[in-house]
Amino acid sequence: MKNFLHSLLYKILRDKFDLRKALIIKQFKREGLCLDIGCGKKLYKEFFLEYVGLDINREKGPDILGDFHRLPFKDDVADTVLLFDILEHTTNYGLVLEEAKRVAKGRIIISTLYFKGLSLNLDPEHKHCYSEELLRRALKFHRYKVLDLRRSKDIIYAICEK
Repeated sequence: MKNFLHSLLYKILRDKFDLRKALIIKQFKREGLCLDIGCGKKLYKEFFLEYVGLDINREKGPDILGDFHRLPFKDDVADTVLLFDILEHTTNYGLVLEEAKRVAKGRIIISTLYFKGLSLNLDPEHKHCYSEELLRRALKFHRYKVLDLRRSKDIIYAICEK
């Protein structure tokens, strides 16, 4: 029973987070190429005219199978880079941020879990947790231009440029 409730709660929170991210995407022009790093089931494909989803998990059906630590793309190729729910899953978030910045020629939209949020403990694969200040410092260290950074309950969002 405990595992069932855990799974149900995780699904409810996941759906809520996905809706919030979709609302953020809808604020922007969605022209040009979108590169969705860690695309999962490609939930945001419908928002873009040109979309490429990269994921390490073949079962999720990415357009390109690959590792977000070494992106198989040229520099400055994507008008929009989505980096949703990736930073908490890697031990080398700096390399992921550098790779996302390298392939972006426009906007980079990031989401990660807030370190005090309920959902943080629901996924055993989480390796890092963030506060707004910690994410802001990481982005500054990697020379991101942060246009907006805010927390919405359990998730921190950042809208950035190179």
